[in-house]
Amino acid sequence: MARWLCLLAILVAGHAVAADKVRYCDYPVYPPISWSDGKQVRGLAPSVVKHLFGQLGYEVEIVVLGNWKRCLLDAAEGRVDVVLAYSSAQREQTMLFSTVPVLREEVARLPHREATILRLHYEDGVSFTHIAELLQLSKGRISQLHSGALMKLKRRIRSAT
Repeated sequence: MARWLCLLAILVAGHAVAADKVRYCDYPVYPPISWSDGKQVRGLAPSVVKHLFGQLGYEVEIVVLGNWKRCLLDAAEGRVDVVLAYSSAQREQTMLFSTVPVLREEVARLPHREATILRLHYEDGVSFTHIAELLQLSKGRISQLHSGALMKLKRRIRSAT
C-alpha cells in the first residue's frame, strides 16, 4: 500500500516540447492508480495529469515505454515532460518535484475498511471473494465498498485540483 500511498509528486523534467502539449510517461501496472485496459491507460494518475494540465491549457500525450526505469530515464533526459513518482535524492538531481500531495492524504482519509479492501486487493492481489471471507461481508458488499472508495478518491482529487 505504501507504493501508492506515497506523496504522489508530479515531476517536470523540462519544459514541454510544444507550448500546447506535454508528454506524460506511465507504467500502467498499479490499479487503481494506473492500469491499461488493452486500449488505453486508465486510473487516477492519468486522470489527474490530464485534468491538471488540461486546466492549464495543455493537451496530454500518454507515452507507455514498457518499464518504469525507461520512464524515469526519459524524464531525466527531457524526452517526456511528466511522470508520477517518488522523490529521491538521485531523482531530484535531474527532475523537479511538486510539493503538493495528491493521493496520500486522500487515501489516509478513507474509512479503515475501505482502505483495507484497496490494500488487500491491489497490493496483495486478494480476490473480492477472499476479502469478503476475511471481513465477514458478502462479495457484493466488498464490491460496493471498493467502488465507493475509488469514487471518493476521484472526487477528492478533482476537488483539490
